[in-house]
Amino acid sequence: MMKISIPVLLVLLFSSASLFSQEKISKGERIHCDQQESFMHWENGKSTFSTAPNFEDLFKIVAPVTPWEWSEVGADHHPTELNPGGRAIPKYSQGRGNGTGRINYILPDPYREGRIFACSPTGGLFLSNDNGNSWSNAGTDQLPISGVSSVAVHPKEEMTWVITTGDGDDKFMFSDGVWLTKDGGQSYENLNGKKFNRSILPSEEPDKWMYISEVVAHPCDFNRLFVATSEGLFVTQNALEGSDKVKWRRISTTSCYDIHISQSHENWVFAGGKEFLQSKDCGATWEKGSYPDFPEPEAHPFSRLTFQSIPMTTSLLVGVTSAEKFSQSKLGEGTLWKFDYESQQWQFIRSLRQGMNNLITTRARALAVNPEDANWIVTGNVQPLYISRDGGQEFERIEKGQMHDDIHHLAWAPDGLLWVGHDGGVSVSNDDGLTWQSRNNGLGVANVFGLDVTQGSETVLYGAYDTGGNLLRDGSWYHTTWGDGFETIIDRQNPETMYATKQNGHINRSDDGGLTFDNSVTTGITKTEWHTWIRQHPKQSGTIFCSGTNLVRSRDKGETWEIILAADKLPGDMVTIFRFFTSEEHPNVIYAYVLDKTKVNPDLYVTFNSMATDPQNVRWERVPAIPKKGWIVGLTVDRDDPRQFWMAYKSSEPQGKLWRYNGSRYIDVTGNLGWAVVGAITQDPSSNERVYVGTNHGLFTRNKQEQEWRLLDGLPGTWIRSIAIDQVDREIYVGTFGRGVWKAPLLEE
Repeated sequence: MMKISIPVLLVLLFSSASLFSQEKISKGERIHCDQQESFMHWENGKSTFSTAPNFEDLFKIVAPVTPWEWSEVGADHHPTELNPGGRAIPKYSQGRGNGTGRINYILPDPYREGRIFACSPTGGLFLSNDNGNSWSNAGTDQLPISGVSSVAVHPKEEMTWVITTGDGDDKFMFSDGVWLTKDGGQSYENLNGKKFNRSILPSEEPDKWMYISEVVAHPCDFNRLFVATSEGLFVTQNALEGSDKVKWRRISTTSCYDIHISQSHENWVFAGGKEFLQSKDCGATWEKGSYPDFPEPEAHPFSRLTFQSIPMTTSLLVGVTSAEKFSQSKLGEGTLWKFDYESQQWQFIRSLRQGMNNLITTRARALAVNPEDANWIVTGNVQPLYISRDGGQEFERIEKGQMHDDIHHLAWAPDGLLWVGHDGGVSVSNDDGLTWQSRNNGLGVANVFGLDVTQGSETVLYGAYDTGGNLLRDGSWYHTTWGDGFETIIDRQNPETMYATKQNGHINRSDDGGLTFDNSVTTGITKTEWHTWIRQHPKQSGTIFCSGTNLVRSRDKGETWEIILAADKLPGDMVTIFRFFTSEEHPNVIYAYVLDKTKVNPDLYVTFNSMATDPQNVRWERVPAIPKKGWIVGLTVDRDDPRQFWMAYKSSEPQGKLWRYNGSRYIDVTGNLGWAVVGAITQDPSSNERVYVGTNHGLFTRNKQEQEWRLLDGLPGTWIRSIAIDQVDREIYVGTFGRGVWKAPLLEE
């Protein structure tokens, strides 16, 4: 009898699990997996069997599914910039913060003029057939993870392409692998594979999630795909045979970022990340090449290589980005090199840090060589772009403000247009990078955080990562404030008063219904978190609250502030009032979520007299017996009893992430939410306390009497970060991280 060791058996059990029980899905459908695998784990040095998720279980919908009438609100086009040159949009920021959302990868179709693909790492794949004048979603709303990191197109079959999901640049979203469509995005088939030791296996463990940076198809054979991942380089030679037959080879085990095929010698294929790999035979065999001697390799162990062909030569232009670690705050060093692949010689050109805008690891693709002029090189990072006319020796800066800040990808199209993907969407240049125009019509990829709506008229104000505050008024979208936008307020009693925020406590107020936001207010007496958490008193117009080191109150629309709770006065070495939650039914009740230095030990405090005339008379009680450590993402107060509430943790575990506090103890009401991660929670106070929970699987709902959650299906596969309800028109709005704002009717009893 053949003997199998415990470790080998573990590998067999894990590797043989199919990644998706339904391999092919069509537009309008979402994956609903129904398998649960038993696998072996180690406990106290002994092996045991238990039930735990494989990767497909993370997207399993175990709740009843109800198709729902969702519609996209936007913004899905370039908003009009309101009052440029004022306080909300200063003169120096004009043109630098407006747009729809982040595009990390852009591919001008090398075989079809005028067709462009744009990849949002959180929002999905978008396609333009008219040189970017209009865009449409290319079917990725149906996928479990809608965000797309790269795309490769078939040279002969225009309806066939392959995508990779997630965010390989900034790691905002992990990947669920590789997908193939043969019908222009009407349906997608997962290509991760099912063969033992021949599959791409994304990990279900959060600290080991896979991130895919790029997929490239060889121009001589679309079956031959190369995939760069955080877990190494993968290669297949039978991609078009589908999920049942596809076989992958893992070429390396270290992080791989960029893949490039020589424009003049297609047999040469290059892959770079932590290692430099090259193939001379179209990717059939690979060897490890020498790594360039970039500055301070010991101080900058995290590195990435980005390749560009130098026209009509056997050389590559290589951008080397290196940093202390993967982090936007650890910018490190960007250097420019020339590599001759026949002689295998590296030639240092220059630093991209000294005297110019440094190329950094999270935007390493912001480098392009003009295919018609080997000396013309364009590179960027934040603002502005830099252009070299002498092969990279010297660079000149172009004018700021022509596009959104934070350039991620530069790519020339066969027709000579130069395209860029940035934090505001897409821009194009017809003069090799000297001047730029936005191309965002239909590109609905906003990363929404905070959201508020008026009652009875569709006025929407949201704050979004990268694109600041944005207002929908009278059917048109306007860009109101710049920076990273977070929480927003539309005054319930006087909707002409609005508040939009950006990072580190900046608040802008409008007193004219959003026409201007030039009333800049600051708390002054509290140091806020990056996300600038604000709320309005539910009944008193002009009264707002803001949290940070102190929870502060203003009764004059932010002009003056007073402290009603100080974190450092609380027991337990508390440092920040991270968030707080108000109540429509109990307007003087506030629950404050407080953290100590570890940032994972939450305490809850509650006050029932938040509007005491003397702020020192605002009395706080500690809510006992917090059920677990971790980050609390939302809390909604019971409409009947202010000492009861629903509370959500940011967790993917199938238990212990959603709780109901009945005034004396916590009850786990996670129920049938499965492995969905909660991002927001609210309730409809006029509907028997119906609660709505926003997750990365969509919007779930139940009321106090019901025992299970129901999914209101039809949203893209993105995270829901905020929810707002229009009680007059009976509609619910959700802010998604990657696909903007969506709305639907409320579920009536």
